[in-house]
Order: sequence, then structure tokens, then C-alpha cells
Amino acid sequence: MKVAALLKHPVNTAEEAGQQLVDTYKIIGTPADNYPLDDKWLEEISALSFQRAHDPAGKLRQQAAVLAAPDRRKALAALRLPTLVMHGTVDPMIRPAGAQATAKAVPGAKLVIMPGVGHGALPREVGRS
Repeated sequence: MKVAALLKHPVNTAEEAGQQLVDTYKIIGTPADNYPLDDKWLEEISALSFQRAHDPAGKLRQQAAVLAAPDRRKALAALRLPTLVMHGTVDPMIRPAGAQATAKAVPGAKLVIMPGVGHGALPREVGRS
């Protein structure tokens, strides 16, 4: 997978972290033909995160947690709070069926499917429409 190739190279500076995030979202994020990618914002957010709490092992812990995660439906069914599940139709990481299953598992959850939106950073234009 292209993202795995990007992430296997460690970043050593805030600037490298910013570029890696931009490169990642060009692969998994919303296609630029649908909504423009805000490279500058992604670079800034990533650089700030790097400066605040850079931990090279963090990505490995996150990947291990995803792989080891148990079925959450029983715990989700116990939730009693307003829940909004938002998901893009062109997310290459998680199929829309995953969002539908999550919304179904939480009592009273509202599901919003966003046409043309990919994984991760929500395009600002989606919130304005």
C-alpha cells in the first residue's frame, strides 16, 4: 500500500512531518477533483503536533491497536448520548458499510454520508454546504 511506504520513513523535523501528512492525504484523503486539499493547513497542524508530542513509536502503537481491537458493537449499544457518524463515499481506508454498522450499533445515532469525501481531514467546504 502506498501509505505504508510513506509511513515507513521516519520523520525528524516538523517540516518533514507536515510534508508526510500532505502526501498521506493525497493518497487517502478527499480527491482534489472533489474538494481542494488544504496543504498549508495540513502542514501547519502536523508541524504543531510534531513539536508538541513527537513519538516515533506512536504510529506502531496505533497500528497495533487497530489490529488488536475487539468487536465494539456491544459497548456501542450501551451508549446513551447524541451520536453523529460522518463518513465519505470515497474513503479508501474504511468502507461506508463500516460507518453504517457503527451508526446502527449506537441507539439513536444519526448517519451522514458525504458524497465525494475521503478519509481523514474533512474538507472545510463540506461544512459550508
